[in-house]
Amino acid sequence: MLRLDNNKSRLRLRVVYLATRMQRAIFMILALGTALSSSGPAAAFEPIVPTVSNITYDEHGDRATLRIVTDAPTAFTFFSLENPRRLILDFPDLVWDLDTPDLAGNRMVTGLRYGMYRQGRGRLVLDLAEPLRVNTAETISDGENSEVRIALAPISATAFAATAGEPEGALWESQKFEAPKVESAPGDVIIAIDPGHGGVDHGAEKAPLTEKALVLRFARVLNRRINAEPGLASFLTRDRDRFILLGDRVRIAREGGAQVLISLHADLLEDGGASGMTVYTLSDKGSDDAEETLAIREDRDGVLGGADLGGDGDDLTRVLIDLAQRGTMSESDKLSAKLLSHLDGEFELLKTRPHRKAGFRVLKAPDIPSVLIELGFLSSKRDRRRLTSLAWQRRVADALTAGISAWAQVASPGFLEAKQ
Repeated sequence: MLRLDNNKSRLRLRVVYLATRMQRAIFMILALGTALSSSGPAAAFEPIVPTVSNITYDEHGDRATLRIVTDAPTAFTFFSLENPRRLILDFPDLVWDLDTPDLAGNRMVTGLRYGMYRQGRGRLVLDLAEPLRVNTAETISDGENSEVRIALAPISATAFAATAGEPEGALWESQKFEAPKVESAPGDVIIAIDPGHGGVDHGAEKAPLTEKALVLRFARVLNRRINAEPGLASFLTRDRDRFILLGDRVRIAREGGAQVLISLHADLLEDGGASGMTVYTLSDKGSDDAEETLAIREDRDGVLGGADLGGDGDDLTRVLIDLAQRGTMSESDKLSAKLLSHLDGEFELLKTRPHRKAGFRVLKAPDIPSVLIELGFLSSKRDRRRLTSLAWQRRVADALTAGISAWAQVASPGFLEAKQ
């Protein structure tokens, strides 16, 4: 067992275990020998990717312990971040097929989620209800399994703030995902379909459902339906479970030549029994405080990735963007009206104002009419039943496709010009 004591001056620690590296080398040599003996000297061999078999979190007094069991040793790094407070553990590639434990109701760590942050890199995020430090970080191996054990202890808010931050090299840049090639005919309206969240960002969760998986499933249905409609073509900003920064989603839409961006979500309300669909368009100020809260929650990729959520550029740039957005916002409102006219009467819409406005970052493309559709609420049993129904998904896809076609008939000509 190797033990690494906490560096009290900074939590910018890189945990590298010599024993771990030796064991991994032995595993690789054995695997290579097996591959060569069975397939000949030209046989290729793939490195071992540890599989997570169990994860537990326990609070005991003012201390807490996180245990992650894998079938092979794995290296990891960790650091803390503020606003909100969280602990980040980064790993090389892991096979993580089990659900993370539900930590709701815990006093110190209230949330835990894992996902791929980029190719070959995984990230575990712990939401801290109070400032904590890593007291010890250790790896234990018994020859069959390996355990990463993190012991947490209280720390003052001042000390936490002083030690929070990304160590050099820990903030991986989001991969530069390319826009897919779209098969379209001249004059086709091209739609970028953006399934919200993905990878380390699970979105809303209501066991066993996750927002990221639900909206991706529906996005695939909608994509097939739109591409079957004459005069329309579409593509997905993400076609699998991967983490993409919000700004990159807009970039992918633009590089794919999209004239429309539709972002898909399915949120959860902690208090309240709301159900039904909602269509959002951009506004500097939300319809009410609830919209602002929702926008902050949905725009949390920077929180998960540790990115800077600061300004959007210099004053001149902001003025030019604002001027361009005014016309696009008007066109987005026109698009939302057409979508809602084809949904209304056929599907349940949010009873109070199904068309709402909020400052979602993914809607801020100054040149692409954009809407964000909340397909329903995971907190509603009725919505959960609908969201998981393929028949319902297909009917909604039909209505949205008809709404887009109707908008294309009345859209301002400048927004229908080919952007590729």
